[in-house]
Amino acid sequence: MLCYRDTRKFGRMYVYDRPENWKDLPVLVGVGKDALDPDLNAEELLEMTRKRKAPIKSVLLDQSVIAGIGNIYADEILFESRISPFSVTSHLSKEDWQAIIDATRRILSSSIEAGGTTIRSFSYGKNHAGSYQDSLMVHGKEGDCALCDTPIVHTRVGQRSTWYCPTCQKEK
Repeated sequence: MLCYRDTRKFGRMYVYDRPENWKDLPVLVGVGKDALDPDLNAEELLEMTRKRKAPIKSVLLDQSVIAGIGNIYADEILFESRISPFSVTSHLSKEDWQAIIDATRRILSSSIEAGGTTIRSFSYGKNHAGSYQDSLMVHGKEGDCALCDTPIVHTRVGQRSTWYCPTCQKEK
């Protein structure tokens, strides 16, 4: 028996015969490298996005660029990288992309270790909840930035709720 429960309706499940190469699965065509893939590198991301005028927050959520970054984690990654979610992607340097990759690896690894981020109704297994939400620095936060005491701003980027610190996160 196979069971799947997704209360937020974001996920999908596909069943395939085992392929020779998992990258050949139709559902994975056009999906970028996994956020934790050791082969993910700043030079490749810089080249892939050098002409994109979209805000970096939207690009981080684009699964064809990097797979596995969701809205909460995009806010946290950009905060740790000190990059404004409004920064135009083509304005980012190789060093900016490396900061994003490093923050992504730290944050996602910590979140996995903590069992994920449980906000509102999400749980996994038999009502197991993650605890990474206790480590969030900006996403969903009201009040002042923990680093500089500037009020955290809640806005929208690409129709997604976004939290950031306008002092700590510089627009590029």
